Amino acid sequence: MRERDKVVISKELIQGSLEEGWAAFKVRPWPIIVMMLGLGASAALLKVLTGLIFGEKSGAANIVGILIQFLFMIFYPGFQAYILKAVRREGPDWGDFFWGWKYPVRIFVADILSSLPLLITCLMIVPILILVHGLGLPNPLMYVILGVLGAAAALVLGYFGIRFNQWSLLLIDRNVTALESVKQSWKLMEGQIINFFGLFVILVLINCLGALALLIGVFVSLPVSLGAFAAFYVKISERTKILA
Repeated sequence: MRERDKVVISKELIQGSLEEGWAAFKVRPWPIIVMMLGLGASAALLKVLTGLIFGEKSGAANIVGILIQFLFMIFYPGFQAYILKAVRREGPDWGDFFWGWKYPVRIFVADILSSLPLLITCLMIVPILILVHGLGLPNPLMYVILGVLGAAAALVLGYFGIRFNQWSLLLIDRNVTALESVKQSWKLMEGQIINFFGLFVILVLINCLGALALLIGVFVSLPVSLGAFAAFYVKISERTKILA
């Protein structure tokens, strides 16, 4: 069995990613904080103004909500581009934040491709739920079936979500097509499910602590999280050599 096929947890990989994430944040933190504040304030202001003018439940408000989600989707790779340079000590700058605006179609397509498992899972589960509901089973048995289906769906979505989660970093780092970024993410994450999940859980706890600190801590915990994920990507890509 190849080394990268072994599903074992690597404390060194997780700890190293966390340490390098913090180090990357310290390289040049203020542009990250300013961009987070600016993006968050712009989205909130746009949402409030739309609600005041058209009403919160209007079609215009819903369209604005979709637009805000799209803006965040396009800006997210820009934050990753900035952080990736910080991880590699390559001198990140303001222009990196707008990386996503160069390739919006590619990002949109890759995002859809990586979300296909979610769509397929929903298409499979909904008919089963309808069938189970139509059988008129006793409530206790119904709850058991729903619990099993929910757990199975969570495992499937978690597995595919982790295997495909590196596509945006691959787009930034290798400037590949949308399809190729998703395919390479699948290969890159082979044998890294537990490691990524362990890192993810730790970062969720860190961000919860950041949120409890009057939300101010989020302006540190979120960039550090992005740095840790970028460092994780760099470490496993160097280890597997699939990008050479």
